[in-house]
Amino acid sequence: MDRFGRWAGSTQLGRGPREFPDLGDRIEPLRRDSAVFRSSWERQSASCLDPRVVVAVALAPAPTVRAFTPKSLAGITVPVTLMVGEDDREAPMAPCAAWLNEQLPKSELHSLGRDVGHYTLLCGGTREGRDREPEIWIDAPGVDRQAVHRRAVGLALAAIMADLPAMMVR
Repeated sequence: MDRFGRWAGSTQLGRGPREFPDLGDRIEPLRRDSAVFRSSWERQSASCLDPRVVVAVALAPAPTVRAFTPKSLAGITVPVTLMVGEDDREAPMAPCAAWLNEQLPKSELHSLGRDVGHYTLLCGGTREGRDREPEIWIDAPGVDRQAVHRRAVGLALAAIMADLPAMMVR
């Protein structure tokens, strides 16, 4: 995560996502005061390689993808489909999904639309959610949330179906 910290400090992304704008400021106190957090933090670099996983799909990979090392990324050998909206302000396309796409040997990057934001990828929201945080549920003019979801589902299914023979062998 030191790698991520150095990168994040050089960007305009802030100290955390919209929901946790001070997240970066909480890490050190949590490492110091919480045994559970410290234990999790110490495991973060452990391999999660699972031979049953033969294809991966990622929607709007977050800025923390920049914490991956070249060695850890080289270990990702399965096909990876990346999807992101070009107007995503929480996980901006260029420094997150596009960067990750450049690092992975078997990845494909798909734009879900020029005006598609991060929260367009969420479902429609409950009445309470829409009342509490209406800006999450309002898409840019011309963006059809359900159409974006259908496209994302189609891309995910295509990625999975393309590797179905590999899945059947295992």
